[in-house]
Amino acid sequence: MVFFFPMTELPAETLQFASPAYSGRDVLRWFWAAASVLLVAYLLLQNPYWVPGGDSDFYVAVARSMALGQGFKYNGLPVAISPPGWPWLMAQVLRFSTSFLALKLLTMLCMYASLLISYFIALRFVRPATAAVCILLCGLLMPVYSLTYFTHSEGMYCLLSAWALLIALRLREGRSGAVGIVTLLLLCVGIALTRWAGLLQAIPLVAVLLSGKRGTPWFTRHWKTALAVFLICAGTFAAARIMQKLTVDEVLLSKQYGNGEDSDEPELPPETATVSALPTKGKNSLPVEYTQRFLNAGKWFAWLLWQPSRFASVNKYLDFFVGLIGWGVIGLLAWLAIDSFRRGEWLWISLAIYCGALCMNWPNPNSRYFVPVAPLILIGLFLVLQLGRERYPMRAFDGWKWLRRGLFYTVLLANLAMYGVDVIVMRSSHFYDTFEAGQHKDLINAARYLLALPQRPPTTIPADQQVQPGEGNLIVNERYENLGRVRYSAAGTRSMVLLMDRPVKPLQHGSPSRLMDDFQPRLTREMNRVHGEFLLIQKPAMPWRLWHFKLPMALQTRLMKPTTNPTDREPSGGWRLYHYNRDTRTFTLQPTPSVDDWPTHVPGME
Repeated sequence: MVFFFPMTELPAETLQFASPAYSGRDVLRWFWAAASVLLVAYLLLQNPYWVPGGDSDFYVAVARSMALGQGFKYNGLPVAISPPGWPWLMAQVLRFSTSFLALKLLTMLCMYASLLISYFIALRFVRPATAAVCILLCGLLMPVYSLTYFTHSEGMYCLLSAWALLIALRLREGRSGAVGIVTLLLLCVGIALTRWAGLLQAIPLVAVLLSGKRGTPWFTRHWKTALAVFLICAGTFAAARIMQKLTVDEVLLSKQYGNGEDSDEPELPPETATVSALPTKGKNSLPVEYTQRFLNAGKWFAWLLWQPSRFASVNKYLDFFVGLIGWGVIGLLAWLAIDSFRRGEWLWISLAIYCGALCMNWPNPNSRYFVPVAPLILIGLFLVLQLGRERYPMRAFDGWKWLRRGLFYTVLLANLAMYGVDVIVMRSSHFYDTFEAGQHKDLINAARYLLALPQRPPTTIPADQQVQPGEGNLIVNERYENLGRVRYSAAGTRSMVLLMDRPVKPLQHGSPSRLMDDFQPRLTREMNRVHGEFLLIQKPAMPWRLWHFKLPMALQTRLMKPTTNPTDREPSGGWRLYHYNRDTRTFTLQPTPSVDDWPTHVPGME
C-alpha cells in the first residue's frame, strides 16, 4: 500500500544516468492518480474574487497596463524591478477575459502542469508509486498550493523550469536531438524573462547536462549545450536589465511613487509577517548579518515542508527547534549531494548551491522562493532515506522506514490542516470578511468609495518630476504596527494601484499607523507638498491578525512591546480613509460604505 512506502526503490548504489524502465501501465496509473487528486484539490481553492497578495497586485497592475497598450508600466511609470514575462502572459489572457478567475486559473494551470512534468523527472530516481507520492506531497505544500490562487510569477517560472529540467535529463539520456536543444534554449530565455532568479536556474540545468561527463572532451555536444544554456540565461538576464534601466529622472519619480523595491527597513516578508517576539534592531555588521542568514537556512526548509512551524516565532525555544529540524533536512540532502557527486551525478550538489544562494542572498527566510525546487527537495529526501537504509541497515528496528513514514505523515498532516482552512475561506460566501480575518475589507471599501467620486486626479503621472500631481490624489501610508512595532509594507499601495487604476503615492513622512497630534504638522506638510486630497492609513491591528485568524488577547498582551499596553487600546484593524482640507489643514474621517462581491474583474477593464 502506497501510504506505507515499501522499500522497493531502485538501489541508490546502482543509480544509473538513464531513466529506469518501468511498466507503462504503472507509470500511467500513478500519473493519473496524482493528476486527478491535485486537480480536484486546486479547483476547490478557486473563487471569482481578487485575492490580495502584494506581489500579485503588482503583476496584475502591470499586466493591465500592457493589455491596454500603455506599455510595461506600473502606477504610470516604467517598471525596472521585475522582468516582463509573467505580466505579458497575463496581459494576453486579459485581452479575452478581464476576470480575476481567468488569471487565477492561468496561475493554477501553470503550477499544475509543472507538477505533472516533475512526476516524470522523479521517475529518473524513484519508482512510479513514490514519484506520485512526492508530487502529491509537493502539490499540497502550503507555499505551493497558495500559488494557485495568488497571481505571483512562480507558476510560470516553475512550469518553464520543470520543462527545461526534463529536457536536460532527456538530452543526457540521448533521447532528444537538435529539437530538444533548441527547445531547451528557448525555455532558458523564458525562464530569465519570468524571474530574475532565473539566472540561478542555469545551475541545475548545466549540472544535469554534465553529469557523468567528467574526463570527456569539452567540445562534445553536452558541453556545448551546457555552455549555451549558461550564456543564454546570463545574456537574457543582462539584456533585460539593460533594457529596463531607468533614467535618473525616472528613478527619482519612481521612488516618489513607490515603484521601487520595498523598504529595506526591518520587515518580515508577507509570507512570514505574522507574529514576532523579537524587537526591531538596527542593521548588523556584514559578518553578523551573513552568519544569521546562514543559521536561518534551516527555517527555509522547515517552513517549506511544515508550514505551521513558521508560527513558532512566538517563542525563541520553539523557533530554535524549528531551525534545528530544518538543519536536519539540510544534513540529509547534503549527504545525498556529496554521495551522488562522487558517483558523477551533479544534480543534487547543484540543488545545494541553488538553495544556498537564496538563503544567503535574502535577509529573512521565505520558503516561497524554494517552490521551484520543492519537487527536487522531496525527491531527494525520499532518495537519501533509501540510501541510508542500504548503507546502514537496522535489523532489530528499521529506523529508516519509520523516518520515511514520519516524513510523509508529518508533512501531509501539517499542510492538510492549512489546506483545509484555506478551502473553507475560499469557498466562503463572505470571502473578504474571512480572508486574513477581514483585514483587507476596509481597503476595498475605500477603493470603491473613491472610484464613485468624480475623477479629478490625472489618469497618468506627469512625465516631468517638477510638475506636482493634481488635486485629488490618494496618498497611502506604508507604515503599520506589528504588535506595537513599526513595520513597512508596500502591499497597501500596490492594492490601491490595482483597485483604482489611478495614480497612488506612498506617504514619505507621517504617523507610523494612525493620526496623532504630534504627527499632524508633519502630515499636513507632506499633504500640502504633494497636493494630496485623501490619506489612507492602516490602523494598528488590535488584536493582531495571524493568517485567517485573530490573535488571542492573552497572547497579544505577551507579545506586545513592554512599553505598550494593549488594554489601553480599543479593538481595531483594517484601513481608515481621511479627507484632507488644505484650507483648514484638518483631516476628516470618511465613512466608506461596505461593499460585497467586489472586485471580480480587473478594475479599469470591466
